[in-house]
Amino acid sequence: MSVVAVLTAVAIVLAVLVAIDLLLTVGIVRRLRDGEGLGTGKPVVQPARGHRIDLSRDAKAWPDGAAQLLTGTALVAMVVPGCSTCERLHRAIDELKPLPVPFVVIGQPEFDGLEVTQAYLSGWHDAIPLLAPLPYEDLESFGRPGAYPVVMMVENGKVTASGNRLHEVTAAMYSAADRLDAVSNQR
Repeated sequence: MSVVAVLTAVAIVLAVLVAIDLLLTVGIVRRLRDGEGLGTGKPVVQPARGHRIDLSRDAKAWPDGAAQLLTGTALVAMVVPGCSTCERLHRAIDELKPLPVPFVVIGQPEFDGLEVTQAYLSGWHDAIPLLAPLPYEDLESFGRPGAYPVVMMVENGKVTASGNRLHEVTAAMYSAADRLDAVSNQR
């Protein structure tokens, strides 16, 4: 057998192995993106526009007053300590002060512990801190978000805009503020 034949056979085997590796990688990435293989079997979903927040859907009860905060009009952020994107959101919100609508910042106590989360939330000045009863990915009320931060505009318990960056919700926030101003001026 000639050297050319051996090299051709080796090249073909390597090409087949690379193709199989690429197919497996694409399949794994697709399963992770769709929320499969994460242990829950349910896809991870950000609360989309139109999503109705229903705190009764969660396995554990929310703290007193949570329903009132989340069924009115508010800018809501779900954050975790140590998240660099959450810190960028924090700085962006600080630059907008005063905010034209109430601002609720939600933390999950199971992430780093209750004391760490409470201290972190208290650093969000002018925000109403709220502890979620479960990890975010288990919150049916918010569609089981899995990427942080989640920032959304909520009006009458319905999400009017959501994303992972403040600029994705600012237009909805100012529109809600205009509607609140119009209602208060009519009184």
